[in-house]
Amino acid sequence: MDEAKRLLAEIEAFLTRTGMRASALGHRAVNDGKLVDRLRCGRTVTIDTAAAIRDFIADYEHQPRRRRRQKKVPD
Repeated sequence: MDEAKRLLAEIEAFLTRTGMRASALGHRAVNDGKLVDRLRCGRTVTIDTAAAIRDFIADYEHQPRRRRRQKKVPD
C-alpha cells in the first residue's frame, strides 16, 4: 500500500471513529476542506501535509471529550 492510500485509510478510520465530516477534518487540519475528497480521487499530498494531518488526528484523539468542538443541537 502506498503512502497516500495508507494516509487515506487512517483518515477514513478517524472519520468513522469520531463522526467528523471529511471537509471539517481537512479544514481543521490543514485549512483545506477538499483535501479528503482529493485523496479519495487518487491525489497525493506532501510529506509535511501528511504529518500535519496525522498530528491533528493524534491531538484530537488525546483531547478530553469536553474540549472537542461539539455539534450544536437546534432548539
